Amino acid sequence: MEQLEDTESYYMTFEQWVKKYDKHYDTEEVRDSRRNIWAEQSLKVKLHNLEYDTSKETGYRIQLTRWSDQEQAALLTAGDDVFDEDLLRNLPSVDWRVGNHVTEVKNQEENPVCWIFSAVSAVESHNKILNNELVVLSVQQLVDCINGGDQAGQVYQAFNYMVEHGCIREEGYPQTSPFVRGPCQTAKREVAVEVLRWKSVDISNHRNPEPEFQAAVTAGPVVTTLVFSSLDKLRDFSSMDNNEENIFSDPDPHNGNNVAHAVLVVGFGSQPNRRNDGIDHYWIVKNSWGTEDHLGFFKIAKDRGNQCQIASYGMYPVVRSTVGTGV
Repeated sequence: MEQLEDTESYYMTFEQWVKKYDKHYDTEEVRDSRRNIWAEQSLKVKLHNLEYDTSKETGYRIQLTRWSDQEQAALLTAGDDVFDEDLLRNLPSVDWRVGNHVTEVKNQEENPVCWIFSAVSAVESHNKILNNELVVLSVQQLVDCINGGDQAGQVYQAFNYMVEHGCIREEGYPQTSPFVRGPCQTAKREVAVEVLRWKSVDISNHRNPEPEFQAAVTAGPVVTTLVFSSLDKLRDFSSMDNNEENIFSDPDPHNGNNVAHAVLVVGFGSQPNRRNDGIDHYWIVKNSWGTEDHLGFFKIAKDRGNQCQIASYGMYPVVRSTVGTGV
């Protein structure tokens, strides 16, 4: 990332920024639209740096860049992860639910198949980001057609299946009620989304993996495996008042059975801490336990020692849209 020469450069005007990066717009309408986006990014920069100046909790300053007039999705290129790594590490907040890039929460019920739900959710989101179409995909397809699809498994197994066989729309292969494994019935059902391959998040600093994980989440939702000392802690958390404002943390994740649970990380952000007038940072997690008890989407503490090992592991798909009705 370019280094600005002085503190005031963090707070340049739009006209100064346009001149610095030699920006040109085809019409006044486009210029006005980009200026509005730039103004939002400029405010985020100011707030982030103010927090750094007053508390040092963020650990770094950020600055306006040549991409500050673009929506976060516009930073991507179709089909792969071509983006400015430093920029993605330093965006103050991202929420892929904004713009309808994340499907509704589903319910795995009593089945230990979080690895399937999280992988399918990732494909849904990345397809929307790359192709601007939010297609709800079938989890029942994978449960029925993967050997052991109704048992505990690994996320890569779900991605490998989708790479080989593609994904059918949920309306063409709906989830059963009650949710149980059945015979594989993909014949005569068209593939709606193809998965070209999957990738692991490249973590080089295992002592502090969260900045690199943040860069990946900025480019699109990422599947990870949360490690808990007990899932009861997460269930107890769901009963707290004002749960949407609360941030989950496990003070001793290494004490217990170390239960693993696959989820989709769809963003990150920060909010005021009313107890000490500080700032709390969090990850936004999409779960697969239904929408009751506030655990459809919930927050996990960010930049606090890699809570629940959230950033130790991550996977995401590279997708290509195909023509298909799924029926």
